Amino acid sequence: MSIESAISMLLEDNKGWSVDNEIDTAGTHLVGKLPITFPELYDLFGPPGENTALAEDYRVWWNIIWDDGVGATVYEYNKYPTPVKQVQEWNIGSTHNADEVMERLEEILAAGR
Repeated sequence: MSIESAISMLLEDNKGWSVDNEIDTAGTHLVGKLPITFPELYDLFGPPGENTALAEDYRVWWNIIWDDGVGATVYEYNKYPTPVKQVQEWNIGSTHNADEVMERLEEILAAGR
């Protein structure tokens, strides 16, 4: 899915953000970490994207994009062999301003908890 399609879908969504695990997030970098559980993330964002390549670096992720094009990826990194459902801290990747991305994610979490 193109970024334009994702933004178009978001404009129909009154939350101002959406999850699209098909967006290419190459080039993102670590901007922060969130202390949250897998069940909480699943409840907020739905099913995660899954790494089927059997790489041990990361196994699941959620790509969040806001209606203005700012994006972030919530993912677990190098947590193997801890079961995904037991991970308590998640990395946040983005190409956007770290403080802004973290603030936006905290707002989503606060509204969803």
